[in-house]
Amino acid sequence: MDVERVCVFLEELKPDTIVWCLVSKNDEESLSKIELSGLIENLSPDVRFVYISTTFISDACKNEEYIPVIDENSFGSCHHSNGSNIRLKSGYTLNGITEDFFTVAGASSANNAANSGVITATFPETESEPKIVIDTSGIPKTPEYKAKVKMPDGTELSLLVTVEDVTKTAFIDAGSPDLALGDVEITMPSVQGVNAYALGISVASLSANEKQGTLTFNTDTGSIAIPADMLKGISGSKRTVTIGQGDKNGLPPDVKAAIGSRPLIRLMLSIDGAQIDWNNPDAPVTVSIPYTPTEEELAHPESIVVRYIDGYSPSSMLTRGEFIVMLMRAYGIEPDMNPTDNFSDAGNTYYTGYLAAQKGSRLQKA
Repeated sequence: MDVERVCVFLEELKPDTIVWCLVSKNDEESLSKIELSGLIENLSPDVRFVYISTTFISDACKNEEYIPVIDENSFGSCHHSNGSNIRLKSGYTLNGITEDFFTVAGASSANNAANSGVITATFPETESEPKIVIDTSGIPKTPEYKAKVKMPDGTELSLLVTVEDVTKTAFIDAGSPDLALGDVEITMPSVQGVNAYALGISVASLSANEKQGTLTFNTDTGSIAIPADMLKGISGSKRTVTIGQGDKNGLPPDVKAAIGSRPLIRLMLSIDGAQIDWNNPDAPVTVSIPYTPTEEELAHPESIVVRYIDGYSPSSMLTRGEFIVMLMRAYGIEPDMNPTDNFSDAGNTYYTGYLAAQKGSRLQKA
């Protein structure tokens, strides 16, 4: 502190009373002995000077017997209480100070006797930082869905269901179950807000060369029973089958009228993310749809039929692939499962092997 500048300031201000308070546990002694003494030596005798010591902040100083940091012989007379004290230069007196004259900022109470500079101040305990508590009881939690998996040996497992908000699809990855050991049944939970259920499984699990087990995928929309040789002869890594509610809005008016309030089911097969057309009569897939017939339909159950809105149907034109498969089966010609020569548009589907076998047969030469 620049004592000289402070004294010039006080000379200009001409205060009646000066209250000196230090709040420094570590530096109070040096500040008091070096700075305070120089200040008091330059004060006018008419100025009341009150010195409040804060050494009481140390636990060891919290008692009335504690002597403040300034020794008794530094200057003036001294009175102290609980670490607070006042020191006056010789000749100074305190007159005209009423009881409880002083106020201390931040203190809950401050007391002093009449004509006394000894102030007893009580400060509230410092509160800890408030804890912020967020009430999440009203925030809806994202539900967790799990599918039940029944293995060939009867063991039951559970797999986490992923809900895709954009496509409104509930998806489960079944990995690579070994259907050679028997049937596997997967039952999806009812998931609110979705309109389709999708099952991911490795292509290898459905590429058996012979009849083995069946993978059944149960959902609210319907159930799909998939044989182990469904994708025999088709390459790829990951296969996804989807069953869900179809969109009637885009249908022609006559088709929409024929469907009425009956369910419209959409089936889709994709391999490695690309949708493909599939038809393998050697490995039929069974689709079961929950449906409650009307009274009229119950009276004539033989009239209940499943209509194909798109894809293969009895009234549609046969494709070349479908025709070749039917023709070669009629002649008893087996497909070539490892072709070295084939048509350029043979693709990679159920009839690829039949096209390869047909290319080198007498049917091709004819």
